[in-house]
Amino acid sequence: MKKLAQLLIYFIVSTSFASEISNNIKGSIKGFVYDWQTNQPLEYATVSIKIKNEGTIVDGTITDRSGFFKLKNISAGLYEVKITFIGYETIQIDSIKICSRSPNLDVGKVKLKPKAELLEKVVVSSDRNTITYKIDKKIIQVGGQYTSTAGTAIDILENYPSFSVDIDGIVRMRGSTSFTVLVDNRPSILEPSEILNQIPSNNIEYIEIITNPSAKFDSEGSAGVINIITKKNRLEGINGMFSLNGGMFDTYGGDLLINFKKEKLNYFIGTNLNRRGIDGKLIANYRSTRNDTILFLERNGQYERRKGSQSIRGGMDYNFNDRNKISLQANYGKWVSYGKTYLDYYEFTKPESPETIYNSYDEPDRYGNYYNVDISYTHNFLKKGHRITSMLYFSNDDLVDEIKNELTDEFDEITSGQISKEYGPTEKYTFKLDYTLPIASNHKFESGYHSDIQKYNKVSELFEINEVTEAYQSIPEYYNKVKFNKLINSAYLIFSSEVKKLGYQFGLRMEHTNREIDVNDSEDYSIDRFDFFPTIHLTYKINDKNEIMVSYTRRIRRPRDWQLEPFYTWADAYNIRTGNPLLKPQYIDSYELNYLNKSEKNTFSTSAYYKKTHDQIERFRSVFDENIYLSSYENIREGNSLGLEFMVSLGFIKWWDIDLSSNLYRYWIKGELYGEDIKKSSFNLNARLNNTFKIKKSTRIQLSGMYNSPSASVQGDNQGYIMINGAVRQNITKDFSATLNCTGIFGLLKRERTYESADFYLYNYTEPYTPIFNLSLSYKFNNYKYDRKKHKRGRDLDNGEGSL
Repeated sequence: MKKLAQLLIYFIVSTSFASEISNNIKGSIKGFVYDWQTNQPLEYATVSIKIKNEGTIVDGTITDRSGFFKLKNISAGLYEVKITFIGYETIQIDSIKICSRSPNLDVGKVKLKPKAELLEKVVVSSDRNTITYKIDKKIIQVGGQYTSTAGTAIDILENYPSFSVDIDGIVRMRGSTSFTVLVDNRPSILEPSEILNQIPSNNIEYIEIITNPSAKFDSEGSAGVINIITKKNRLEGINGMFSLNGGMFDTYGGDLLINFKKEKLNYFIGTNLNRRGIDGKLIANYRSTRNDTILFLERNGQYERRKGSQSIRGGMDYNFNDRNKISLQANYGKWVSYGKTYLDYYEFTKPESPETIYNSYDEPDRYGNYYNVDISYTHNFLKKGHRITSMLYFSNDDLVDEIKNELTDEFDEITSGQISKEYGPTEKYTFKLDYTLPIASNHKFESGYHSDIQKYNKVSELFEINEVTEAYQSIPEYYNKVKFNKLINSAYLIFSSEVKKLGYQFGLRMEHTNREIDVNDSEDYSIDRFDFFPTIHLTYKINDKNEIMVSYTRRIRRPRDWQLEPFYTWADAYNIRTGNPLLKPQYIDSYELNYLNKSEKNTFSTSAYYKKTHDQIERFRSVFDENIYLSSYENIREGNSLGLEFMVSLGFIKWWDIDLSSNLYRYWIKGELYGEDIKKSSFNLNARLNNTFKIKKSTRIQLSGMYNSPSASVQGDNQGYIMINGAVRQNITKDFSATLNCTGIFGLLKRERTYESADFYLYNYTEPYTPIFNLSLSYKFNNYKYDRKKHKRGRDLDNGEGSL
C-alpha cells in the first residue's frame, strides 16, 4: 500500500510538472558574482544555463558592474547554471528547478576563487596561439597577427606556408589556385583572390583552413576550403569596435562594428572603407620568332596600383525558444581596383630593322557594386545533437572590367589607343538543408541537400581611337554577348563513429551539373553530368597529447566562365585571350596524413599529403602577331603534388614566442599538347618564421620572415623571394591600442617570372618601393574585459587583444 501511494504521488508530481512545461511557464534566475578573496563584485563574468543531463545551452549573459546577472524567460524544467571568469575556478549550480510554484529563483551571492595556475596559462595562450591546431583543420587567430593590421585576408594568409601570392596578386594554396572561399560559411560569386582582397583584416575573427573537407562541403576546389569568420558577438548588452588606419601610397581606411544582444534578440551592424596602394618599378623583356624574323621588345617603367572597398553589413538572430532559432544577414558594398603604368619601349628585329622607341600608358580599372542576403533556420530536437538546419542565400554583382592603353611617340603624340571592356550582372542562388542524427552514444548520421544556381549576362567590347576625331569607337568584330547558366544539385550522406581510441567517418557526395553557354545567340555549349565524390576520415587518439588522422577525398575544379568563352578578348595592346568551350573539369584525388602533438607551452603539427589531378587545366601562351601574345586554356593529362607541411609553436622563453612553419613539396606535370610531350617538375619550399617579443605587459614587437623558393609552371618558372615584415603594438588603455607595421623592411619584395616556348620568351620583373609603413588605431567599447586595476590584481590576462 505504501509503495502504491508513493507511485501515485510520483505520478501526480510528474503529471503536474509535464503540464507546467506544456503551459509554457516562464521564469527567471538571478544572482551576484563576487571575488572570494576581496569580496568585490566581478564585472563581465559569464553565466550560462543548460538543460540538466543534456548539455544543451539555453541562454547566457554577463554580470554588470555590481556583479549582478539575471536570466529571463526560462521555460519550466530542471537546469544547471555555470559561472565562469578568466583566472577563476568555474562554479556549477546543479538541479535548479523552474516551476509554477517558484518561477523566479535567486541564487544569491556566488563567490569565485582565483586560480593562480590558470592565470599563468591564460597569459601564455592569449599572447600566443596565432594558429590553433585541430586534427582536421587549422584555425588562424587574427588577433595576434600585428604585421597584417590594416591589411586584408591575403596579408594574413601569406604569413603561412600553405599560401603564396604571385606578381598579379593571385593566391595559391599548396601551389594551386583552385580552392573555395567561404565567408561565415557562405559562398560567393567572386573569385577566391578577389574575395580575399576585399575583406579587411580588422573585420576577421579567425580563418579556418580545411585541406581535405568532408562530403558535407561542396566538392569545388582542388586544394580545399578557406572559411573566413567575421567578427560578431553573442553576449548580453551593447559592444563594438572602431578602427582607423593610414599609410603610404594613398593607404587609408576605417571600420565600425556594433553588436547588441538582449534576451532572445541579437543583432549587429558594421561598415568599412578601405583603400590600399603600392607603387613600384617594372621591367619586361619579350622575344618572339615568326617567319625567320626575331622581334625584341624591351620595356621598363613605373606602376601605381590602388585597391579599395566599402561596405555595410548587418544581421540578426532571434531565438524563438530553447530549440528554434532564425538568422538573417545582408551585405551591400562597392569595390574598385585601378592603376596606372608608364613604360618606355625599345623595339628592334633581327635581321636588322630600324629601332623604334615609344611610350605606353596603361590604365586598368575594375569596379562594381554587389549585395547579398541570406536567411537560415535551426531546429534542435529533444535529443542532444539532433538537429536540422536550412539556409537560403542570394547574391548579385554588377562589375565592369576596363583597360585603357595608349601608345605615344617621342613627341608625346598618340599613335594608337584602345579600350577593352567587359561588363554585366551575375547572380547566385544557394539553398542548403542539413540534417544530423546521433545514434546511440557514439554514432552519428548526417545527410543533406544543396542546390546552387549561377547565371550571368556579359558583354565584351573593344574600342579603338579615331585618329581624326580622337574619340574611341567600337569595333564590331570584337563585340560579343554571353549568357551563362549553371545548376548544381547535390546530396550527401555521412556516417561517423568511435570505437575506443579509433574514430572513423565515411561520406559520399553526389552532384548533378547542368550548364548552358549561349554565345551571340547562335552558339550553344551545354553539359549534363553526374559526379560522385567519396570521402574517408580516420582518427586515432594515442593519448591526450597525441593524435593521428588519415583522410582521402575526391574533388573537382570546374572551368571558369572566361576559360570557356570561344572568342578573342583584348586585355591590352599586347595581350589577347580566348577560351575553350570544350574544356573538361579537372578531378583531384587527395590523400593526407596528419599528426598533432599538444603540450602546455608547445604545439607541433605535421601533414604529409599527395594530390593527383586528372585533366589538369593550364593556361598556355603563344605568339598571336609579332609583339602580341595569346593566352588560351587546355587540359593536360595530370598534375601531381607530394609534400610535407609542419607547424610548431614554441613558448620556451617567457618574453619570446616563436611560430615556425614550412611546406616542402615536389610538383610535376605530364601530358601532351599539340602533339608535343610536356614534362615539368620542381622542388618547392615555402617557409615562415614569426617572432613575438613581449617587452612589457602592454607592448609587443613582432618580426616575421617568409621565403618562397623558385617554382616551375607549365611554360616557365617563378623565381624565389624573401620578405621580412615587422610591427609594434602598444596598448594605450585596456580598450585603445595602436599598431605600426612595416612591410618589406629590407626591400626584398621583388618578383621575377619567365614564360618560354619554341617561338617566344617573356621575362617580367616587378619591385615595389619599400619599406611601406602603416599605422592603425583600434578602440573597443564595452568589450567585456575585466578591470584588474579596479580589484588591485595587476594581472595582464589578455593584453587587450580579446576578440569581440
